[in-house]
Amino acid sequence: MKTKRVLKPVLFSLSVLLFVFLSCDNSPVVEEIVTLEKKMEIDGNLNLDNFFTPGSTFIDSMGRLFILDPVAMRILAFDKNGQFLFDFGRVGEAPGEFNFLGFNCAIDSRDIIYLINEPFWIEKYNSHGEYIETISPQVETINDIAVIDSTILVVNALALVNWDDYCPIIKLNQNGDIIDRFGSLGVDTEDMPGWERSGVSSCVLDVDEEGNVYYSSIVDYRLFKYDVAGELVYSVVGESTHEAIYERHHPLGLRRITPVVWDLCVSEDRVYVLWGQGVTESGYRVDVFDKDSGELLGYFFTQVPSEKPNVSIEVVDGRYFYTASYEDAVVYKFEMIY
Repeated sequence: MKTKRVLKPVLFSLSVLLFVFLSCDNSPVVEEIVTLEKKMEIDGNLNLDNFFTPGSTFIDSMGRLFILDPVAMRILAFDKNGQFLFDFGRVGEAPGEFNFLGFNCAIDSRDIIYLINEPFWIEKYNSHGEYIETISPQVETINDIAVIDSTILVVNALALVNWDDYCPIIKLNQNGDIIDRFGSLGVDTEDMPGWERSGVSSCVLDVDEEGNVYYSSIVDYRLFKYDVAGELVYSVVGESTHEAIYERHHPLGLRRITPVVWDLCVSEDRVYVLWGQGVTESGYRVDVFDKDSGELLGYFFTQVPSEKPNVSIEVVDGRYFYTASYEDAVVYKFEMIY
């Protein structure tokens, strides 16, 4: 009986303390901060001559929209009103042709287009789709690419075999020469099997006008910012509820990854990160971070409720948001309203 008489007041005290502790939680509540108003959509199924499967999009200085089709291995150009202009690229091994067109691409301030041709070739085109040249940096393979000031290329280089002194971010000059290596993955990869290391080292990246580099591993949701000297500014752990999914994929026991993060872009004073999982009736979630501090400001949804992910996002002037349904072959342009 003594035990029961003593225990009841103790439990009551603990419950009171717990209530007080929870009541004093001052952590900020992250809310939906952007609504999207649709301005344009381009359906890749409407015209068989211009049929496309959108892997990613980019915008040139004249507001023209380019859609990268990794299936047909070509790029389609549309004017700012969504009217088809021209296309370029096809399957092959000659200049201007692709044997494996990567999902990610970049365009610089001179409207030079940079495309990834498997495994590590970077091909340059002008804004009319005319082939310029191919460069071949000394890396194992490239997942994403961005351009600083039309002079410096920034790539996420995956490590498939050589993990000695590995850095996920590499700077190249216009000839493809390596001029700097930096960055980290934020996780211990020493005991990981090779297939998992490859997933962790796959990063999406972008740069701002000052030359700062922002990136995140697609399977470990952390946002990194490095300055122009390659020094870490901040590292932020993202707040996704998901983990990367690895599934065996025939042949050769390879694994197909369902990532946590699909894409990242920087515009004006904000960084946007597209989740790779968790589709809702309003589409996939995009987190919005302050680019200077790394603070999570809020989120919004892509408004494209496809069961397969929207694999890319693009924000222009901090005002216009582009995304695509890879499954339904539709590209969307929205105005962002805060």
